[in-house]
Amino acid sequence: LPVISAIVPFHGPANGRNNITLSGSGFASSPSPLCKFGQELVLPVFVQPDEVVCNAPRNDVGHKSIDVAFSNDGIDWTNSLSYSYFPAIDVIDIFPSSLTVGVDVSIRISGVNFFDSLFCQLGQLSKAKAIVIDDKTMHCMFPPMTEPGNVKLDILWGETSM
Repeated sequence: LPVISAIVPFHGPANGRNNITLSGSGFASSPSPLCKFGQELVLPVFVQPDEVVCNAPRNDVGHKSIDVAFSNDGIDWTNSLSYSYFPAIDVIDIFPSSLTVGVDVSIRISGVNFFDSLFCQLGQLSKAKAIVIDDKTMHCMFPPMTEPGNVKLDILWGETSM
């Protein structure tokens, strides 16, 4: 039987969509490998003998810890390790809504469920650690924009867009 020795990351957003890496041994890509999050079955994204990558499913419960396991055949399951969900964030307001080219950028974001470990990304150019004031307010600082135009602001946890 395969064995799980580690899960990275061990927590993620309730809206899912982030890859979870299971490390261990005995993993096989056939006949029908499956990841299990609680009772929900998910097809793995990637399987090697010592590593499996699964995409975490959505969890509408909020703060909740579940067991994650793997099976090579959908019948015999590995040991399980704990994975925790945290509530999805929701952005309500961004100030300012427009920026001046050539001036340092300071953006205040209002919403709910903010937490440490978030990043802001302004377009494709800049990624900055968010300064989380409390669960409803955070700030992001960026160097000056060099060209005019529309730019998207993303809130990230690791590489996962929130």
